[in-house]
Amino acid sequence: MSISEHKKIVEEYVAAMGRDDADALANLLSDDFIFHSKVKKPQWLAFSSNKQQLIDSLGMLSTQLKAPLTMTLHSMVAEDDKVAAEVESYGEMKDGRIYNNAYHIVFVFTNDKISAIREYSCSFTANEVFGGQF
Repeated sequence: MSISEHKKIVEEYVAAMGRDDADALANLLSDDFIFHSKVKKPQWLAFSSNKQQLIDSLGMLSTQLKAPLTMTLHSMVAEDDKVAAEVESYGEMKDGRIYNNAYHIVFVFTNDKISAIREYSCSFTANEVFGGQF
């Protein structure tokens, strides 16, 4: 698979996350997919999850939000089987607070599927809004 095809899949992933589209996400991820949150503190934000756990987390997040997160893909750099992306999320919580976070996400591909994600984000922002709820 080419670098441009990998980038297209990343675009599809970010769009699917913004639509809370579990079916689209399931089609983009390999069966042995692994997600790693690469924050250091607080500890509850440093976690790993498999494909189904990531998909299930969309449902948990959507219960907290008025509408799905707006996901904005700012840039991508790709090489071999990896794409690094700068992404921003924005959403209004049901209690009126705003969740606006920035991410650096490394996508790893095996064949034509995303096989791993390493996500770096602002743990202060996530903790301030979600405070260990997940």
